[in-house]
Amino acid sequence: MSEVKLSMDGIRYIALFEKITGAGARDCYEDTENNRLLFVVKNGDMGGLAIGKGGEHINNVKKLLVSPLRSSNISDDPVIFIKMHFIQLS
Repeated sequence: MSEVKLSMDGIRYIALFEKITGAGARDCYEDTENNRLLFVVKNGDMGGLAIGKGGEHINNVKKLLVSPLRSSNISDDPVIFIKMHFIQLS
């Protein structure tokens, strides 16, 4: 099995996300096709930390990165994780 490695930009995005939100980001995926970043957030860090009151934290990250964001909680159950991470509800 091949190993997936973060790019230097991905590492920077995660560091910025964690600094602004206080949430632990486990991974970052640059979706160039849809011009957005996807963050996988440590379980329990989504609501209060990653999003913040009234969306303040996530909006601050969006402003700095000038890119649409999506974040998702990590789950030990692969089926739940895939549903949460890759299925976007409108």
